[in-house]
Amino acid sequence: MKFFIYIALISFVFTVNTYALDLIDDFNDGNTNGWTQLAGDFTVDGNGLLHQNTTLGFGASPAPILQLNGITPDSYVIQADIGIDNTSIGNNSVGFAARIQDVNNFLYFHFFPSFPGGAFRVERMLNGSSSTLLGNINVGFQPVHSTFYTFKLEVNGNNFTVSIKDGVGDSGFDFVQNFTNSTFSGGGVGLANFTGTAFYDNVKSDVLFNANTSVPEPSTWLLCIMASLGLFIRNKLR
Repeated sequence: MKFFIYIALISFVFTVNTYALDLIDDFNDGNTNGWTQLAGDFTVDGNGLLHQNTTLGFGASPAPILQLNGITPDSYVIQADIGIDNTSIGNNSVGFAARIQDVNNFLYFHFFPSFPGGAFRVERMLNGSSSTLLGNINVGFQPVHSTFYTFKLEVNGNNFTVSIKDGVGDSGFDFVQNFTNSTFSGGGVGLANFTGTAFYDNVKSDVLFNANTSVPEPSTWLLCIMASLGLFIRNKLR
């Protein structure tokens, strides 16, 4: 019996930091139930795609945001298939708003498919004033209009990781960027874009361990378990 407990604990060590993405909305029901439109013009078309059409210039306030309803944990992952309709509009961006305090205070993680080689940028909207915290970073592939790209945001306290795939899927991301910022504590998460038309589909999410929760490092767990396993084997050999 003890042996199986040891094996279970070892299995836990290697799964403690994993997560499983669950589909939140594919918009096939034709509506945005479960979301709150803070600003903008978010609609679902006949093909089950969420569109956001805006004439607002980049960094406009209030910002066009569709916020996910409910309490957002301190640490989570959210993912969606995203794209834009017209790459000739230079500042047409699409992505996630995170740490949303209100429509004038949040962090914006966004993708510019219209930029040569694509581009990624992090903006902060603070009291209605936009500033660039990170960018423009080349994503390493050339996006085209009317094409889906999987965009994933992992939030763990003040640490953020963005992954973008040249295509769609839950793995094999072509671009990964880490970022740290402590401007806002907590807050909501949602979809956002500026300047032009963006579209979204297959929004997925999962909760990660809270960054403020004390969870032993896998190496610490492993040392403890290996020591216990050694004692178990020694006792069995006696």
